[in-house]
Amino acid sequence: MEINIVDYFVSMGALVPLVVLITDFVKRWLDIETGLVKQLISWVTAIGLCFAGMAFELGMFVDFNIVTTIVYGLAVGLVSNGIFDIKVVQLLLDFILKFVNKKE
Repeated sequence: MEINIVDYFVSMGALVPLVVLITDFVKRWLDIETGLVKQLISWVTAIGLCFAGMAFELGMFVDFNIVTTIVYGLAVGLVSNGIFDIKVVQLLLDFILKFVNKKE
């Protein structure tokens, strides 16, 4: 079975598990036990992957600008940290991006 990295960038639901896997790997590699540090690693990973998706024009990030990428990175961070589920975050994204897109 071949894994294609682009498959993780097709939706927020596909990207969240990649963030969780990378966060867990870094947490174990650095032997981190503190909850706050784990959350920070998850946020940085989520935003970093979203910027990588934008830079390499992967999946849903093909036409994203910097603001939209940051908003999606924060949203993926919310889901990967277990703060919200994808449905709630998608509603928030739709609401926020209406205002962002009006200004452009």
